[in-house]
Amino acid sequence: MKRIWIGLLALGLILNTLFPSIGLAQTTTNNEVETNTTKEPAITITPGTAQIKIEKTGSNDNGSNDPNEIYIQSDRYDHYVRVGEEFSLLDHLKIVRADGTKVDPQSIINDLNIEVEDPSIIQVDRLSFTITGTQLGQSSVHISYQNTDIFLLFHVVDQLEKTYTIKYPSSDDEYSRSDIYVMGYQEENHRYFDSLYYEKDRKSGELTFSIPASELQYYQKFKAVLVTDNAMYIVDLEDDSNIDVSLDDSYSKLSFPNTSEFQMMNVSVKPNMNVFPPINIFLHDNTFYLPKGDYAISSTYKKNGKFYVYANQSFSISENQHTITFSDENLVPFTISYQNNFDYLTLDLGKDVSLLGLPASASNVEVYAPRGTYDIALNGKVDNYHIGMFKSGVSIESGTNISIDTQFQTVINLKDTYEAGQFIHFNPETLQYKNQQGFILDHIYNSENGKPVKPVLTLTNVDDPTESYTYTLDSLQYPSIKLPITSGTFNVTITMPLDSDTSGEEPTLVSLSTDPEDIHLLVNESQELKVFANYSDGSSKDVTQSATYISADPNIATVTADGTVKALAPGSTTITVSYKEKSISVPVTIDNSDDEGSLSQISVNQSEFQLDINETADLQVMAHYTNGTAIDITNEAEYESSNPDVAIVEERKIKAVSAGTAIITVKYQGRTAEIRVVVNEPPRQLEKISFNQQAYEVTHLDSTAFHLTAIYDDGESEDITSNASYTVSDESIVVIENGRLKGLKPGTATVTASYNGKSVSITVTVKPYLLKLESSKKQIEVEKDKSFQLSVNAVYSDGSKKDVTQDASYRVEDGQIATVSENALLVGKKEGTTTVTAEYGGKQYVFEVTVVSGETGFELSIKDSETKVAIGNAMVKIQKYEQSDMTTINEKQAGFYKEEVEPGLYNIFIYKKGYLPVKEQVLVKDKNIAKVEVLLQKSELIRANFTATKMNLEDLREVGIDPNDPANRWVYKFKAQLDFQGKNIDITYYGNSKGTLYGNDRWDLGGGYYLYPFLIPVGHEEDENSIPMVAYMIVPGEVSWLKEFFKAQLTIQNLAPKEFKLQNAVVKLELPDGLSLANTFEPQTLEVNIGEIPGEESFHQEWYIRGDKKGEYNLKATFTSTLYPFDEPVNAEFVTKQPIKVWGDDALKMNIKAEKTAKAGMPYAVHVEIQNVSDAPVYYLNLELKEEGKKNFFYSPNTKLSHFVEELKAGETLTLKYLLIPRISGTLDLSDSFILKTGGNANIETTISTLE
Repeated sequence: MKRIWIGLLALGLILNTLFPSIGLAQTTTNNEVETNTTKEPAITITPGTAQIKIEKTGSNDNGSNDPNEIYIQSDRYDHYVRVGEEFSLLDHLKIVRADGTKVDPQSIINDLNIEVEDPSIIQVDRLSFTITGTQLGQSSVHISYQNTDIFLLFHVVDQLEKTYTIKYPSSDDEYSRSDIYVMGYQEENHRYFDSLYYEKDRKSGELTFSIPASELQYYQKFKAVLVTDNAMYIVDLEDDSNIDVSLDDSYSKLSFPNTSEFQMMNVSVKPNMNVFPPINIFLHDNTFYLPKGDYAISSTYKKNGKFYVYANQSFSISENQHTITFSDENLVPFTISYQNNFDYLTLDLGKDVSLLGLPASASNVEVYAPRGTYDIALNGKVDNYHIGMFKSGVSIESGTNISIDTQFQTVINLKDTYEAGQFIHFNPETLQYKNQQGFILDHIYNSENGKPVKPVLTLTNVDDPTESYTYTLDSLQYPSIKLPITSGTFNVTITMPLDSDTSGEEPTLVSLSTDPEDIHLLVNESQELKVFANYSDGSSKDVTQSATYISADPNIATVTADGTVKALAPGSTTITVSYKEKSISVPVTIDNSDDEGSLSQISVNQSEFQLDINETADLQVMAHYTNGTAIDITNEAEYESSNPDVAIVEERKIKAVSAGTAIITVKYQGRTAEIRVVVNEPPRQLEKISFNQQAYEVTHLDSTAFHLTAIYDDGESEDITSNASYTVSDESIVVIENGRLKGLKPGTATVTASYNGKSVSITVTVKPYLLKLESSKKQIEVEKDKSFQLSVNAVYSDGSKKDVTQDASYRVEDGQIATVSENALLVGKKEGTTTVTAEYGGKQYVFEVTVVSGETGFELSIKDSETKVAIGNAMVKIQKYEQSDMTTINEKQAGFYKEEVEPGLYNIFIYKKGYLPVKEQVLVKDKNIAKVEVLLQKSELIRANFTATKMNLEDLREVGIDPNDPANRWVYKFKAQLDFQGKNIDITYYGNSKGTLYGNDRWDLGGGYYLYPFLIPVGHEEDENSIPMVAYMIVPGEVSWLKEFFKAQLTIQNLAPKEFKLQNAVVKLELPDGLSLANTFEPQTLEVNIGEIPGEESFHQEWYIRGDKKGEYNLKATFTSTLYPFDEPVNAEFVTKQPIKVWGDDALKMNIKAEKTAKAGMPYAVHVEIQNVSDAPVYYLNLELKEEGKKNFFYSPNTKLSHFVEELKAGETLTLKYLLIPRISGTLDLSDSFILKTGGNANIETTISTLE
């Protein structure tokens, strides 16, 4: 029987046993033992480091800085106890000091405070420290001691678990197995709560499992999925704990017909219950039974050395049989590469697919899988370690490579500061073991001792390296440690001890203990002594076989190497037990025994016998005495058979007389023993064997089932098809495969079957099968109202052919185009194409038929692409292929054109305003009217984007705008007239009302400077020698800056196909008053001759515009062209959506600040502030105070009169500071001070204020 195993065979031993050809690592090659050589370790885990600061904050997390402070922990919160049952608290509590050392619970048991929430449900015995359940329900228990406390919740239940037994059809196969999955649910709340129960007795047909009380309490209903060798059973778990399952009409037979192509295959089935994971199944004879319903089925298989993934395909199975075929379509190839030599290796693509039996070492394994994103998990064995790693979110596309190595880096990510005594709970964000490909180490354990490798964490004080703490972490992913009660900066190092046989930090041997602790025996009695090694982590190990034993007095008692003590004489002695560096003494006391002893029991060598008729079996009966002696009493004992016709005892033997069952009772000195004897029925005799048919007929390369039956002398019969042996007279004609007759070539052969000395023969005839139909001509062209003779030949599997033209039947797809007569004559009816299908013997042949007309030309219909309504008045031109001349054709009726032309290939151009033009090609055949339907799409012919944006400095420089060109600048010329009055001019000279001074006409200021005053009368009629005077300081200046420039961009796109050009295209920009074209490196014109714009292409034009007058402007451009090849005008006008704004002199404001008091000859401060109030930068700003036109002051020496700023950003203010030397003294009067524009093309809003 051919068998393919399908399922999760994770163990390398099973994989090597079942699939030796799939590439797993082998220990020998060519019968030579593989030689071990020194090599680098395959697995490396580089230590990780970090640094933390530990601070004492007055209290740690258990309330004290005292390392001797004691606190309590429990192994879990929820506990279950039956009514009337005692529960030991000491077995579930852990009591430790703050420094992590353990405390004996008995030392503080009397000081513990225990509070019970509901004493009617549970009671506490303080002496034994036990909990007793008194009635059903739940109650919390609060246990406190000093500064620490815990809460426990006790559930009192009537049963701690419920046990179910499922009976199912058993199997005699040595690899038979059964797995079970259990789900609890309550209404819509489902939970898959236990992963797998494994049946050890693979052949029993019975599986027992239990559901714990925690699940019984949470859920009211349960389902179980039982997977056996050939079926999946889904059953409801109800009150009845004994369940029988079997295959019936509610099951469908699932078959996988093409598995013979595969070197290996793995199939998983997921029932339509979301909580269940995919369940691996095992396939016998390529079949499996499932309950009818909905499933997701996944598969991986290996074919021709490549792996294929058939992932999560949904199936609704409702028929009695359902066939699953695997297809390579829609799969993309990717590779998995690794260098290590694995003992075994599996890789999971997500939760649904496992790749089993990957080669033990490979540079590239080729895999085909659906494109997508997967969470990948890898499990394997290398260098005596089992490892698992995973990586999330791996995208698989064609050509993806998943590279795998076992070189990991420990990554620690802790915060900077922790409190003394605080717990650090690690998680994947704070602790990872990661390789270069991003795979995270999930687990690693030693394959020799089965122990997980535990990381070791070391804390070392940076300032005092002698202060160091070492922790063995309890897991890779989520370990925890409690920091010591200390302070300082510590280096944190995590290492992985891969170089030792044990994992992490080995616990130390503390003591030995024995069971029993002392021995009491009678002379000649024996006692087996058990020895246990007790370790520092609280664990213990049976070391009976490894310990050594010494008796202090071998005359009283001896001890064997395996710890068995034998009593020899009365007295006392000790047995010294040693293991490693520890030893213990066991007291031994021997008392006198009853030398004679009394009969305690009798025994037989076998309590049950199964024999054939006339068969005998040896019998031995022993008497056992209280002094330890035993004697053979087989001859002395008495025997009584419950059925002497079935079995009796003769001469120390049990003899089978006839078929049946008998009980032999053995009696001796008041003691009895019973023996059950079963005598088998005699075997029946085979009379003959026969086939279910007298002869068989098989089609070539097909197969048919046959059955062979054995007929016995008792009238019973038995199907022996698979148990008989067969011979074939000519195996080139017929062979037997999987219980079927398979025809290899046409002919006749004899098949002979043999079974238990009987034989029978039959004749098998193999007939060729019809392979296909063929014809000399597949594509047929026939003129309208003319005929064509069809011909069809049948081709058989042996290569022979037969004309079946007249025997075949014919079916015409479109009978309006052609018909076929009874004598296979094809007749054309109207123009068009159709097919004619010839059928014979279950095969078909399809003729492709074209009926042509006597006319030569084409018909054209033009319709709207959306409404499918005819479009009239379109322009149509035709052009013969590779010729330049075009012809316009006219419309016959709305949207319909017909034209007679000579045979050939033609281009047809169609255009209607409001639609995109279309070009079609049509092949006109001789005596045929080609029919063309054209759908026009509504659309504008051109699309434009017209924008205008302000230019920045980079833009201006790039196109060559000259900032010094007077035409490009705004200029504001002014005089600031500062009025000083209200104070007499402090001079000793007098003048008349005309301003004429008497006396000296200048002041000597020193240093070569002179002040020439003059007087301005104020109109008083007083004595001309004492008139108070008013004087102005006049400060002339000029502000200039660059005008605003704009970039106008116009893009015109021809939306028509590429054959349709816009010719003679011209675009013209129209500028309003206030804007002008700028002078640039490249001269500009408003009108640009484009020439042509091909279809599907664009034209882009830029203009650079200067703002000469403030205001807002919309730009407009016009476009003219003609459409080729129709010479149809295409014109358009474009306007910018957003106007451009020219700020002009509104962009700036100026404020002149002057000191309030001026004193002749003393420095006088004047500040000029220029603010940009626009929304854009002002470029090339220049302020200059002039010499010409100034009055009553001169500029302080070295005063810079001209200031230039390249860019004044929007909202910014430029402040320029000047020192003047006045010729006058007085107080600034703002009311009479003013600004006078003296020239330029701009006028800036200017104010005068005092300088505070």
